Amino acid sequence: MSCPRPPRNAVSPGQKTPEVARAARVWHDGVALNDIRRAAPFVHLTGRFEVADHDPTRLTESEWQSMRQEAGELEYAWQGTYQALIEAAHAEPALRALYPFTSHWALRFSTTTRPRLTIVGPCLTVGSDGMYGVGRGFITPDLGRFSTAHEAVELTASLTVNSRRRSSPAGARAARITSRVRTRLTTRRSLRATRSLEPRKFGSRAAWMRTTTSANDLGSGSGRPVT
Repeated sequence: MSCPRPPRNAVSPGQKTPEVARAARVWHDGVALNDIRRAAPFVHLTGRFEVADHDPTRLTESEWQSMRQEAGELEYAWQGTYQALIEAAHAEPALRALYPFTSHWALRFSTTTRPRLTIVGPCLTVGSDGMYGVGRGFITPDLGRFSTAHEAVELTASLTVNSRRRSSPAGARAARITSRVRTRLTTRRSLRATRSLEPRKFGSRAAWMRTTTSANDLGSGSGRPVT
């Protein structure tokens, strides 16, 4: 069960003590979250729902729901731009399938749920100027800055999908094969280019062959004259 969020306004000593005790008791007894809200109306739920079997898909859906609710309730000047970013990311299927989390209000993604996160792709940030950043870290948007959340999310989704494809076993094997093929093609092109230039450089292929033979003989120490 997910723990409810504390009330927005701090409870001073002696205030709402019975309600706090009641909320703690029903939560300890395994009461459903909505029933906790009814038992203690001051409790503010986070938006996460119960996932009894810890199913990763359901946990991801729960985290997205909580994040979207939080973005809509923030009381900061940049609330609107931040909420637009969260909604745009959630609307992108490639990112919605990943587990979302934030660090210093930077949106990041993981292929696994808490507590063992496996980070994938870049992170998304919102600047004080209303611009959306994409970066390899949350300090600097070194991969791009955009005026709309959709553009930033589109780039992030593309980079994330490509990163996951390369890191998969099949992707790694395909990359190795591609590298070998490119190496062979490059070698063949170099040989063809060399063979096409050799006769022209020495006037004729026969002259080139005699020069090559001479160089080989001298290198081997035979000292045979070239005829």
